Amino acid sequence: MVFADENEAYNTYNANAICKGFGVRKGKKANNGKGVLRICTFICNCEGHSPPIPPHEQRDVYRIVKRIGCQACIKFKIEDGVWEVTKFEDVHNHPFIDDKQKHLIQSYRHIMDTSKAGGSNNIGFILRDCQNFLQSKRRNLICAGDCQGLINHFNYLQSNGSNFSYTFQLDEE
Repeated sequence: MVFADENEAYNTYNANAICKGFGVRKGKKANNGKGVLRICTFICNCEGHSPPIPPHEQRDVYRIVKRIGCQACIKFKIEDGVWEVTKFEDVHNHPFIDDKQKHLIQSYRHIMDTSKAGGSNNIGFILRDCQNFLQSKRRNLICAGDCQGLINHFNYLQSNGSNFSYTFQLDEE
């Protein structure tokens, strides 16, 4: 199989993974001497090993998916912008995720219009995804003009006839 780019290759493998009931992560990438991507691997989200939890420690959140050394992967060779499959390992050493929980697989979650989703099980994201999305949007709004926004607010307070006054000092930069 061949693909035109990384997104097409990843989305195709991820769609296959979701249908079966496992998630996907991006694995190792290898560049040639000129820094051009030559090899890319997408792996099962259960690849690798989770660090052991000492008996005296408790976790607040227990995850369904744990890394248990699954060897399932797909490996691509990239030549002239064409992504060709060179290795496909489809044997898993863990049970697949139930159909009722597939919408919680991390590689499948994305924020979309919930009015078209048809229920909370189909919205495609969890509360934490929503919080992360909103935090990044707020950070982008503040980062672009946080100082100027504060100066404008102080100007507004001072111009409303209150006893508020302010001064500020600029650095040499």
